[in-house]
Amino acid sequence: MSRLYLWVMCVAIALAGCGDVSPDIDPDEYVYGEWILSRTFSPEAGVSKAGDELLWEERYVFYRDSTFERMMSSAAGDLLAKGNFTMDHRFDSEYLAHFQLQYTSGDVSLRSRCGANNQLNTEMVMMDYRGRLINRTDAPCDGWVLYFEK
Repeated sequence: MSRLYLWVMCVAIALAGCGDVSPDIDPDEYVYGEWILSRTFSPEAGVSKAGDELLWEERYVFYRDSTFERMMSSAAGDLLAKGNFTMDHRFDSEYLAHFQLQYTSGDVSLRSRCGANNQLNTEMVMMDYRGRLINRTDAPCDGWVLYFEK
């Protein structure tokens, strides 16, 4: 009886972990539209903020002509930057797709503040299997990891 109980518990735990994955997401179509900052995480401090704890509002909008806008609102004011993006179908264990963003205009403070990426006006965002966009560009320089959701 205890083996049956243990087996049932293991299956239940394994199936519960599958609930966070959205295998039906097609990144070619899902990327288009508005993405809103939902969570931040500081790897250096181990601090996560979400909802009303967020210190600013931020969003991306991806358009079908391969352009994007990035907007940020905070107590300091509103910022806007624009550019072009390409998608890399580099499927791996963590991400459905990788997107390279090339900034062409707008406020430079929205661009990565981490080393050469700022000089090149580029950054990468990834789409995970939960259907979130993740920007880890500033994380190597003790910056925030940004999570965006539709």
